[in-house]
Amino acid sequence: MSTSTEAAAAAAGEPRDAASATTSAAAPSTSAAAAKKEVMKLHRSFNPFENNRAEPGVVEWIKMILLFPTLGLLRVVLAVLILLIVMLWAWICTIGVGRSQDPLPEWRRKLAVPVIAFLARALLFVFGFYYINVKGDMTSVEDAPLLVCNHISYFEPLFFTTYGVSHVGKAEVAKTPFVGGLFKALQILLVDRMDKQSRSDVRAAIELRAKTQRGKWPKLCIYPEGTITNGKAVIQFKHGAFQPNVPVQPAVVSFSYIWMDPSTTNGAQFYWVRFLSQIYHIMEVDFLPVHTPSADEQANTSLFAENVRDTMATALKVSKTNHQLGDLLLQRAAMKHRLPWTVGVVEFGDLNSLFKLSIEDAQTFLDRFSKLDVNQDGRLGLEEFAKGLNMPADSDIAVDLFHKFDKDEDGFLDFREFIAGLMFIVQSVEDSKTIDWMFDIIDSDHDNSVSLSELADGLRTAESEDIDAAGITKALTELKDKDAVSREEFTAFMKKHPEIMTAPRRIKVLENFKLSLANKFTNTHRKEA
Repeated sequence: MSTSTEAAAAAAGEPRDAASATTSAAAPSTSAAAAKKEVMKLHRSFNPFENNRAEPGVVEWIKMILLFPTLGLLRVVLAVLILLIVMLWAWICTIGVGRSQDPLPEWRRKLAVPVIAFLARALLFVFGFYYINVKGDMTSVEDAPLLVCNHISYFEPLFFTTYGVSHVGKAEVAKTPFVGGLFKALQILLVDRMDKQSRSDVRAAIELRAKTQRGKWPKLCIYPEGTITNGKAVIQFKHGAFQPNVPVQPAVVSFSYIWMDPSTTNGAQFYWVRFLSQIYHIMEVDFLPVHTPSADEQANTSLFAENVRDTMATALKVSKTNHQLGDLLLQRAAMKHRLPWTVGVVEFGDLNSLFKLSIEDAQTFLDRFSKLDVNQDGRLGLEEFAKGLNMPADSDIAVDLFHKFDKDEDGFLDFREFIAGLMFIVQSVEDSKTIDWMFDIIDSDHDNSVSLSELADGLRTAESEDIDAAGITKALTELKDKDAVSREEFTAFMKKHPEIMTAPRRIKVLENFKLSLANKFTNTHRKEA
């Protein structure tokens, strides 16, 4: 997709293909700068983490009133009964089995899995999935030890359990009472998504099952998106399923619905009451051909993952976007700050790729954003933005910065514009322009000159733990006889002193100064608080 096409797609609110962003990131600096400008444009009308039938209509209310006390509660009772039988059977079949890294003995597996698979299908039936339209066939573990699938609800794992496959699941699920035996019987791999060591251990275990001990373990199902979406796009893949460089079989799951979207994403009111009040649900599963990595894909895991993502998006007839798990973490952080959860949906994959932004830094920026957003509506007006800079709303600098950040020109900054604007300033402005901006910020009365005390205070605002404050003080002594410093003198002074311009780690003070814009937002608010 071309840059101009991307811009049109962004303006229309459509999901945008990720490939061009990847290409732009590797392009010459001019193209990269253009790409960074484009990525600031918003996709306001599309959110892959939002339920597509968020609010119940009149028909839904009628169904909830009439069907939940009857059909809904019956389903709850039957589901609990089936789950108890599953847990009990799994516990019986795994008595004496510890947390071993070895495959479950064949006799135990043959005893446990067929019954669990049958009960998993019974549970889906109780939930209203009377018929599941399945296309294609799941291949043997020898042909493809790994199965990769999109993740749109709690029900895909249940479906694939009917085929006896194992899964990679969230470690927190294992804390649910009585599930230990079930996880042993299905040989589930558990990962703590927030723990680096846990993620590394799971990647090693995937490689062990897929390569070293291939055929001794059941097929392993992995959801490379790393979280649940609404199925209207395929978000960025994590690479754990593709690093072993073994054949994988893609599968795609979708729901057909009129009244209620069964995807277990954010925003659905009374989700379980509505879900259990539906007469039936329609699930469609398509097992796609095995994807064997080419020589190029074996040398480039990202290419392997992206090509499989292309295949799955094509089969689903949806677009790809650069949203990822980081968006979900930012959503949760936004809710903790009592902001609308949609504030955190920023296509974090774009920001991470183009600006090398970590999720920790993004959460820090969100904390600053929330302090400025006084009315907690998830966006900043000019007055709120200027207040963060400790400037009046009619300040030329504040107005200039605000309009540079406000890429859709709607008069407000949402979090994506805020964070992309700050990062763009930090990484893309040339040194000469940055020096001008430094001077403009220090020159608070805008008379095109700064006093020595103003200059000293301004430069120390820019210092970080990498900068020797004594070095700044020493450099300023050569200006001690001046009452004021002009813009030209300031520029010459900054270029003369590399000890100010460059930190020990070769990090420019300029960048630290630009980052201090963000620090100003926080510090100003704290002083007032």
